[in-house]
Amino acid sequence: MGEEKFISSVIQTLGRLFSLEQIFKMFPHFGEKFSCLILGVGEVTDHSAILSMRYPESIYRQFGPYRNACAELVCQSAKNALAAVPEKIHHVKRAVITDLQCVAKGDACCEWEFIWEPLERLSLLWRRASDAETMTCQAGPAIGGPQPACPEVIGRGHT
Repeated sequence: MGEEKFISSVIQTLGRLFSLEQIFKMFPHFGEKFSCLILGVGEVTDHSAILSMRYPESIYRQFGPYRNACAELVCQSAKNALAAVPEKIHHVKRAVITDLQCVAKGDACCEWEFIWEPLERLSLLWRRASDAETMTCQAGPAIGGPQPACPEVIGRGHT
């Protein structure tokens, strides 16, 4: 689906350093870097976010008489990719989407509310520490560096 291209494996890995709240707050920043759309962020909590997307006039000109159909396709793609962020980044359930506004229905912008299950802070920190240690163990020790403390050798007096 679209979320595979929208959320590359590199972004998925780097995104694990951030909470979902932080990721959704950065939505407009990412939009500036990778899109000509005008992206906005409303209220963001530890379990929800309100995000919006507007089109510049140049995009409307490109859509021409197919404005509503094109806007609906872009809206569907964007909101479904964003709903996949909790699943792709933190391996929890996808966010539930509520459409608040849609350009295809005559509104000024597309606006959605995303609701996800809040991550437990302790489990999030443990997952990050566990992922980092696993990556270190898989990569092996640095040349000339100390042997990593891999889970299978913890508590057995490694060097």
